[in-house]
Amino acid sequence: IEAISIDEYGCRDTTDKQIIVPKPPNAKFKASSYQACYGNQAFTYFDSSSTSVGQIVQKNWYFSDGYSVINDTIGTFSKNFLNPGSYTVTLVVQNDQGCFDTTNDIISVYPNPTGDFNINDDKQCLTNNSFVFTNTSLSNFSNNTLLNYWNFGDSTNSNDKSPQKTYSQPGQYQVSLQVTSAYGCTDSFVTTVSVLKIPLMKLSINNDNQCVNDNLFELRDSSTFNGSIDSIFKSEWYIDQTTIIAKNKNVTFTSAGSYPLLLKSYGKNGCYDST
Repeated sequence: IEAISIDEYGCRDTTDKQIIVPKPPNAKFKASSYQACYGNQAFTYFDSSSTSVGQIVQKNWYFSDGYSVINDTIGTFSKNFLNPGSYTVTLVVQNDQGCFDTTNDIISVYPNPTGDFNINDDKQCLTNNSFVFTNTSLSNFSNNTLLNYWNFGDSTNSNDKSPQKTYSQPGQYQVSLQVTSAYGCTDSFVTTVSVLKIPLMKLSINNDNQCVNDNLFELRDSSTFNGSIDSIFKSEWYIDQTTIIAKNKNVTFTSAGSYPLLLKSYGKNGCYDST
């Protein structure tokens, strides 16, 4: 800069002064990731700031959750967050010319969904069993989209929201539901259902084809439960629209014809089968 001074007589003088405007540093960083599910965070921050004049003498980090690192001398560190949310990370650098630069970025921590479901009845007899699973999971986020994966414990699965399941064999089955949010965050819920045994049916008749005169049908319930005939605690016979409760029964018909016969046997656990 040149300054010129002129007095009242027209005399003049000049002076020069050089003004230096140093370049600011270039604040720059990157994160190992910018999105994560809560509980699976592993955020690491890498400083790559530079200056074309002098050297950087100070680096300060500021996080919108109130955390800060003042006068960082390492340039690489890890910092996670206590709650889901969006957080601003700001880096301020200063060079030895007294100049500053600032940069920032956003880190998103997504909430995990909550996997849960109800069952109409978690203990059912094998006969006509029908387990209805009602999905009550929550996304815990503004985007309510959830992907569902059910494992029924018998090598079958479903992606339905609230499926129904019928088992072909008695036993205990571990049923699990894994839900995945739109951001890839997951949660699971697991419970056990029981499919109760039914009797092994066996009906015997002395002769199922008899003449009308002097006919005598000897009906015997020889069904077993858990391998024992004594474990059948109730037998129900349905004969010609008549119900008879007895383990063994002798029946006589007064008219010729064909009569439907149904035996329903109950095990000690209350479950039945029929033939």
